[in-house]
Amino acid sequence: MTWDKKIDLLHIDGLHTYEAVKGDFETWQKFFNDDTVVLFHDTISFKDTVGKFFSELEGHKYSFHDGCGLGVWSLNENHIRQIRYIYN
Repeated sequence: MTWDKKIDLLHIDGLHTYEAVKGDFETWQKFFNDDTVVLFHDTISFKDTVGKFFSELEGHKYSFHDGCGLGVWSLNENHIRQIRYIYN
């Protein structure tokens, strides 16, 4: 991979196996900064794979439970706090 920039926002919505989601996260993780936000699509539709990986992540999280499910993760607690404030 020739990517060399920091990532502020990453949306993971690829192959829905546990290994693929974990691989996507770990591949891009080296480009995260302290404020990076990662979106995980299909946390409900694929609860045993995408949802499982999302639930195992350490950090701050918020989940949208409508539709297929969207998990939001960040190391920055303030980002997740703001999302909770807006959507609750």
